[in-house]
Amino acid sequence: MRLQVKGNFNSFRVARGLKYHRTYHIPPKTTLIGLLGAAMGIDETNLSPLFDSVITNAILTKLSGTASDLWLITKLKANMKPESSPIIRDILFEPEYSIYYAITEFSRIKLKDIIDAFYDPKYALSLGRSDEMIEIRENREVTLQSISDGYFKNTILPFNYQDFFDS
Repeated sequence: MRLQVKGNFNSFRVARGLKYHRTYHIPPKTTLIGLLGAAMGIDETNLSPLFDSVITNAILTKLSGTASDLWLITKLKANMKPESSPIIRDILFEPEYSIYYAITEFSRIKLKDIIDAFYDPKYALSLGRSDEMIEIRENREVTLQSISDGYFKNTILPFNYQDFFDS
């Protein structure tokens, strides 16, 4: 199935930074499974089975821009004395995605259940942080075709990535 979604401000933190939080341009699988869990009403502690039974990925179809957000957080040091620390977080402005979900042959959920869940989600739908809401613009079943060798496993790419390395 394919969802066409649009966000206002979204970010998908690259985990390597402490003071500067870079963002991926495409939501990682954990975010996409969390989105599905929110739609289906599955508690975050019960999402583990979806990682093996649902194949998912996203394609960035439009991005209006990027920005940096400055935060000031307070940390308690060892002596319990508060200390303020600035953090810069990259954010995406008005990203639009095509998000794909497919089920494996041993999945306990059906594709129709996924489609229905996005028509009537149990929880608010967000990509990234909990306040980064999205608008669903399309929700429909599509036929995905198997591709030949040479593509990443468990991902959807509109091109053969090896073409870039053959020359």
